[in-house]
Amino acid sequence: MRTSTKIAIGLVGGTVTAVIFNKIRKKSMMNSILEKIDSGEGSAGDSEDMLTDNAFDPNFWKTQAKAKVYTTAYMDTLIEQLVETKSIWNDDEKGVYAIFEKMPSKAHISRFASQFSTKEGERLYDYLTGYLNDSEMNKVFDIVKNKPNLVK
Repeated sequence: MRTSTKIAIGLVGGTVTAVIFNKIRKKSMMNSILEKIDSGEGSAGDSEDMLTDNAFDPNFWKTQAKAKVYTTAYMDTLIEQLVETKSIWNDDEKGVYAIFEKMPSKAHISRFASQFSTKEGERLYDYLTGYLNDSEMNKVFDIVKNKPNLVK
């Protein structure tokens, strides 16, 4: 085997290893943050707003005394729309963005996360990161972080 081939194989192998390691590390960190949120020990703000100030916390909406959030039936409709955006061949990222753009506050998104977890048996964040790449998740975060906590 030529030296250049060995170098190329080493570079590819090293790159693949680094990508896998970073993905595992990021997933582990996010699971730790989500567990703290679920247990009430911390908030999304503990991680530089990566979860956009409690919006993905399924209990945050309950702390907003005057939260007027969507009905369970409407949330179920939005959940069905979200589930339909995931596909084997071509995910509908624009459909995901549209769902989050519809919600006027972080309390609404939190209520959606709560209902999603109840209906689908999986945390909303875990579901989204299961098929959206980092760039697509950052777009979701950008949509969410600009919303107010509560719309009165």
